[in-house]
Amino acid sequence: MGFSETNKSEMDALSSRAEQLIDSITNAILSTAESAAERIELASRVAQVRQRMAAFASVLEAVETQKAALAERLESASGPMRTLLQRQIDMLTEQETAVLGRAGVAAGMPAIDSGDGAAGSAGTHKRTGRRFVPVANATGAPIIDSAAH
Repeated sequence: MGFSETNKSEMDALSSRAEQLIDSITNAILSTAESAAERIELASRVAQVRQRMAAFASVLEAVETQKAALAERLESASGPMRTLLQRQIDMLTEQETAVLGRAGVAAGMPAIDSGDGAAGSAGTHKRTGRRFVPVANATGAPIIDSAAH
């Protein structure tokens, strides 16, 4: 009992479909592996950025602590000591601006809102707890929080 022509063509069609299925599964596995590799690379890059931003935040927090202590001393200082303390505060503000510049905040703009309510004191970011949050975009236009309205 041999294969008839019909059985042979059905077997060939079945073999062809099996090969297509195997090729599809192989391509899916390769795509999944490529996608996983891309995700791993992306996750690694995200971790690097987070680590860098945490380092910037740590520096900014330390500078802010130093500025607060100097500002407290400035209130009771007079004469040359007052000038010296103010210069130290100004240098720390420059350091904050440099750190924010390295973090991607637009150059040439005041980066920190001094919080004293003075006209023109608003910058691109303001301190909220341990974090700095954006209050203006790179052109200086205020960021409108649609959730707040």
